[in-house]
Amino acid sequence: MQQEGIIVGCDQTQEWLLPWWWKHYSANNSYPVLFVDFGMSQAASQWCKQQGLYTPLRNFELFQEKEVPFQKKQLWETYISSLFTFRTAFFKKPFALSQTPFTFSIWLDLDCQVKQSLEPLFFPLNLGIEISIRKNKRNLQALDSLYNSGVIAFRRDAKFLSLWVGEVLERNDQHLTDEHALSLILTQESIPLIELPEIYNWNPLYGDNPEAAILHFQGGFLKQEIRRLN
Repeated sequence: MQQEGIIVGCDQTQEWLLPWWWKHYSANNSYPVLFVDFGMSQAASQWCKQQGLYTPLRNFELFQEKEVPFQKKQLWETYISSLFTFRTAFFKKPFALSQTPFTFSIWLDLDCQVKQSLEPLFFPLNLGIEISIRKNKRNLQALDSLYNSGVIAFRRDAKFLSLWVGEVLERNDQHLTDEHALSLILTQESIPLIELPEIYNWNPLYGDNPEAAILHFQGGFLKQEIRRLN
């Protein structure tokens, strides 16, 4: 197995993004890609097998969504509308990252448009860094997570992976999303970490940035922009 590779996860609601994501990723990169099946259609899973490596999500049957107090539910849904109709899907990511076959990996959300080579993201991992991730610095609100998990470069033997899985299994009622659980771990534990430059996880709402290596069309409004661009 190649030492360096890419991981993405997909379910049936997001599989329309796969050809768009692949077109932009493969224009500037040739690292092998592991597609993790979060609940895709048979046609989409076959497409993934033609492009790269494929695996079903494993061990997520251990996850049980814990009861969240009513007042906290109301507060969280002011942040993400209809959160509890799909919240479970947020917590699949740490299980997917734990399945990486690569020594050094980059996780990418499917709404990330890769515009340049991803090679620079692997460099710190060779120096002993466990995780590279962008910190949310712009207009951080009370319910925002400290880190954005849309782009994560990480080592397979990283300590944070098992801690992240454990946190979402045992205390998912304490975390609005997977990002909030990960942010807690990265602030409380001694994890060798560097912050990704914003150009590697650039939200188009920040404005145009010709230097951006990865545009992250995060949220429903920006995903509609992807449909328009297609």
